Amino acid sequence: MAKKKKDALDDQLVAVEETLSRTEAYIEKNQSKLITIVSVVVGIIAVYLAYGRFIVQPQQKEAMQELVWAKLKFEADSFQSALNGNMQNMGLLDHADEYSGTPAGETSRYMAGIALMRTSDFTGAIAQLDQCYFGDPIMQAATYGAIGDCFAEIDQPAEAQEYFAKAADSSSDILTAPIHLLKAGKMAEYNGQHSQALKFYERIRNDYPDSQEALQIDASIAKVKHLTSK
Repeated sequence: MAKKKKDALDDQLVAVEETLSRTEAYIEKNQSKLITIVSVVVGIIAVYLAYGRFIVQPQQKEAMQELVWAKLKFEADSFQSALNGNMQNMGLLDHADEYSGTPAGETSRYMAGIALMRTSDFTGAIAQLDQCYFGDPIMQAATYGAIGDCFAEIDQPAEAQEYFAKAADSSSDILTAPIHLLKAGKMAEYNGQHSQALKFYERIRNDYPDSQEALQIDASIAKVKHLTSK
């Protein structure tokens, strides 16, 4: 009887592992979604911040006019040009310093951080993004999530987990929060914090059941439950 129970348990674990392999493949395939989402955030929210809010603030018009050229370069993936500008046009880095503390300056600093991230200057990206503070929760969540990605890239998983968790706590947006929770959970697993990973995964299942990330989250939950029971 004990052998049958052990065999049944082994079969269950094999099934879980097979599901986990498919889940990991799915996550691996979709890890680049954050960069895509960040680009969407820049394309929609930054435009909202830059034009929707600033247009009713005349004092920001000059700052926004100075940002137009760098923004176009950024959107064309000409990141070095966007960052550094040229003799006639201010780049994102100079614009962020020139208008530091203003909404326009925050927007350009955020875009500078993403541009540095896209050119694999992860330390430089963190330095820029860590200075960004937005009243908009989705924008702030995107900022924290990007910082988490940068820390993951430079092999600082504890910091990556911290910022993914902050991103998830900053906004309940169904498109971004489950991704941040999933990444926080993966970092927690990597850091050996299986009970914390379980909390992140259960938040996906309970709070975002209609998200893409929830489709196979039960496999990750089963995995970390098994690991915490050891």
